[in-house]
Amino acid sequence: MINRKIIFFCILAYLFQFVIEVINISANSFFIDTLGAEELPKALIISSLLTPVTILLLAQFEKIKNSRQYKIIVFLILSLTYLGINFYYTATPNFYEKTVWMYQIFGNLFSLISIILYWNLINSYFYVFESKLFFSYFIISEEFGAITSDILINKVFYSLSLFQYFLLDIFIISILFLSYLYVFRIKKINNDDTNEENQVTDNDEKILKNKHLFNLVFLYIVVICLFHFITAFITYQFNVAAGIRFGNTEDLNKFFSEFQLFSSIMIILSSYLLSRFLFTKSKIIIQHIIYGCCLLSLVYLMNLEYTFYIIAAVELVKVVLEHSLFQTSYEHFTSSFTEVVSEKIRNYTEGFFVPMIIVVSGFCMNLFPTKFSFYYLNFNLLICISIVIFLAFLIKKYYYIYHLNIAKNKISNIRSVQALGEKNNIKALEILQNNYNKTDDKFIKKNIVISIGKINSEKSIDYIFSVLSSGDEFLQAAAVDALFEYKSYKVDYLLVQFIIGQQNKSLYIRHKIISFINKVYKNAIVPFFMHLLYSDDQRVVANAVENFWDIRDKKIIPFMLKFLTHKSNRVRANVIILIYKFDISYYNKSCIIALLALKNSKELNDNLSFVFVVGFLRLQKYSDSVEKIYERLKNTPLFKERLVENFAFSFSALDNPIGDDLFQFLFMDAQKFPQTLLYKFRLLDLANRIRILNTFMLGGFGQIVEQNLLENFKNSIYDFSFELEMLEEIISKNVKE
Repeated sequence: MINRKIIFFCILAYLFQFVIEVINISANSFFIDTLGAEELPKALIISSLLTPVTILLLAQFEKIKNSRQYKIIVFLILSLTYLGINFYYTATPNFYEKTVWMYQIFGNLFSLISIILYWNLINSYFYVFESKLFFSYFIISEEFGAITSDILINKVFYSLSLFQYFLLDIFIISILFLSYLYVFRIKKINNDDTNEENQVTDNDEKILKNKHLFNLVFLYIVVICLFHFITAFITYQFNVAAGIRFGNTEDLNKFFSEFQLFSSIMIILSSYLLSRFLFTKSKIIIQHIIYGCCLLSLVYLMNLEYTFYIIAAVELVKVVLEHSLFQTSYEHFTSSFTEVVSEKIRNYTEGFFVPMIIVVSGFCMNLFPTKFSFYYLNFNLLICISIVIFLAFLIKKYYYIYHLNIAKNKISNIRSVQALGEKNNIKALEILQNNYNKTDDKFIKKNIVISIGKINSEKSIDYIFSVLSSGDEFLQAAAVDALFEYKSYKVDYLLVQFIIGQQNKSLYIRHKIISFINKVYKNAIVPFFMHLLYSDDQRVVANAVENFWDIRDKKIIPFMLKFLTHKSNRVRANVIILIYKFDISYYNKSCIIALLALKNSKELNDNLSFVFVVGFLRLQKYSDSVEKIYERLKNTPLFKERLVENFAFSFSALDNPIGDDLFQFLFMDAQKFPQTLLYKFRLLDLANRIRILNTFMLGGFGQIVEQNLLENFKNSIYDFSFELEMLEEIISKNVKE
């Protein structure tokens, strides 16, 4: 579910990339035009040498609580100060070339450091499964930022002077800085100092003392460094070719901005496709191997035909894959470790070894094309890429060994539990199943079940079905999610048998399974449930109709019309909802007649069905009728016992403040919320739910009541991730005050 946290990091990614793109394109253009492309390696070497120094200075904040958040603040303040100094000296005589040098170095440095700090920050807020689902959104947001800046540079900013660019940079970094401050209102998923779920033993976090972790980190750093070494040479060849083809700053600005625009569009498309078809279904290390194979093909292509258009095409594909595949895979990898280990991997990799390998590549670039041909260079790159692919295969072994050991020693380490949840990782099954039996924590059990599902082994199907038959709705929901990972006729068959069987009493679980079956086999549930419409048990008929709510086929309507006169009020209500949602005026008339019959009936249950349908369909013109029924019943003993939920839902859906008051009463009255209450609350749109919870939390009912509300939402079988995030933030704020 998209929540406030996702939205915030998407906005942040957009702003960061917008700034990076403006600085990089303008700095490159001024530098190539003023000093020549042959000087670029020197600027790259200097900025690469400064990167470890900057990382070391920022590392001094690691002892401070929420250090990752404060590092970005310090970095942005330093960036504004540096740009301010350059802005001042731009007008100084005989200082122009030095300013261009400083701007180029700053552009390289800002790009690398901001990416390190931004993704470091993100890893404090997402687990592995979330990273595979959502990190592509951030990449896409980055590219929208790049597209915006590319269009503006190409159409508006291309003729700006260096002095004006400094002023523009200061302005947009100031906006980024002010927007970033919202981060302190977003709750982290873990805190290594206080949260047991993510703590591991000292030796598990010390790279030099843990043999498997050392082997894993060492090999991974080598692979990452070699990837950067190879791509640096591809980019250098592209810059040289562009410098030869275009002769002045304005032309270079336009060319680079157009190039970045096309690459950004392709990155968005590529990220979407990879997120949908690769990231959630493949192993993290395999993603790195795919990237290596793609680089191998691109370099080989340059050796076949070395022209400007081929070089530009290779650079374009390289940039697209670097952002959509490589960067995302790298973030998936680091998110599988605790903050302590993740921080070390990033600092070693991006803060020291990558800059050093770029320094080495910068020195090597001076040899081409003066002493050796680019053909000779690319031939050697082919050998280098082949070595990288081989090393990536070795990483897979140590990756699983490390996380298996962590899972054995620390049941509650969610990151390792999720890291083991990759297809065909059969060795992890026994450990995960043992851990499931050892822990009583439902959240850990849920993650274990889903990880077992992602392993996708025939051996685990029966185990997950045993969880599905356990009777605990929370874990049953997790088991259903796990079974959705399988593309197996056996699973489909067993799920159908499950919903037919007597062991399943949860309507929510039935609906979840039915919706899945209906997506896999389009409208397959129609004939399956059609005979149930003629059951003697009215509850069976009502449930069967409700199961048709997800059907999007108008052909079902004629078969359902006769049930508008069914003797059961619940059946009639469900049929009205089913037909009215198609919004066909011819059939809506029949629905309104049936609805008014419920309203005018002398039977209380008919009136209550009218209240529910009006709220569900948000029929404002019947709001007064709902209020009249409420006034008639509100002082009866039956109202508090059975009817509050119905009226709370209907009034809130109709934007009537009575609904908010009734939900507040329900939240205060019950120690353990019935799932029917949470079901009706979930039926409201998100804006209504947020408003009701905000009003409740501002009521000052006390910490015990607020904590009880939070626990009930946490243990719900429904997805309240957005609401939980908001409640935790408010409670945390209240505790501090």
